[in-house]
Amino acid sequence: MQETSQNQTAGQKQGEALRFTSGSFSLSGFLHLPDAKNPPIIIGSHGLLSDADSAKQVDLANKMLACGVGFFRFHHRGSGDSEGSLAETSLETRVEDMVAAWEMLSMRKDLGRPFGLFGSSMGGATCIGAWSAIRPAATFLVAPLIKGRVLTQQAPADMAAILEESGLKESFFTENLNFDLTERIPAMRNVFVVHGTEDKVVPVEEGHMVYELAAEPKRFIAFEGGDHRISHPGHQKILLKRAFDFFEEKLTLKARTCGM
Repeated sequence: MQETSQNQTAGQKQGEALRFTSGSFSLSGFLHLPDAKNPPIIIGSHGLLSDADSAKQVDLANKMLACGVGFFRFHHRGSGDSEGSLAETSLETRVEDMVAAWEMLSMRKDLGRPFGLFGSSMGGATCIGAWSAIRPAATFLVAPLIKGRVLTQQAPADMAAILEESGLKESFFTENLNFDLTERIPAMRNVFVVHGTEDKVVPVEEGHMVYELAAEPKRFIAFEGGDHRISHPGHQKILLKRAFDFFEEKLTLKARTCGM
């Protein structure tokens, strides 16, 4: 099921606010559409405690319009104004949401191929988990989470802050996020990974592991001194530029090859 409404904001081209169904939940999102016929689309997946309005996704979505690539960012269940409870989140529910978004977009006659995936932190885990179902032409991962248990290895003060911010119980991290995606990564190709060397939430070793295990072609950038959110303005600028160049290369070239 899909519901749409038109929306126009300063600095953005015309797009659509959408609702679609994942499982028994109604989720909300926004589709940034370029002035192009049947554009390829990137689907974004946000972090565990974030939502579809994250600056990374909004900035990249608006930038991609310049090369005729659309972007769909959505709130996973329990986030933003999507239905569901954050306390019931798991890797499986996040993957189900992303695949449902892809299936909804795939049914539209005004959108083209191929698809790209963009994910940050838990969103990176979601992209890895959904990769075999979607088979994207390009996947860009920011501080991707491979093993859910690393989230329980925070310093006590940091974990206390996470629990206070989220309202979640500590058992949530050991029960709902008990996953290991290591065996899924070798099937992936056309992957670009970025990670901060001083990431205190998801260690940079997780990013290195994705890069090492993924099939060629693949790329990796480690931001020296970068944190989990890649919050340094200089790092953000580089991230945005590299993501734009990567998706422009992989998606528009593929679209031209397919005659779209």
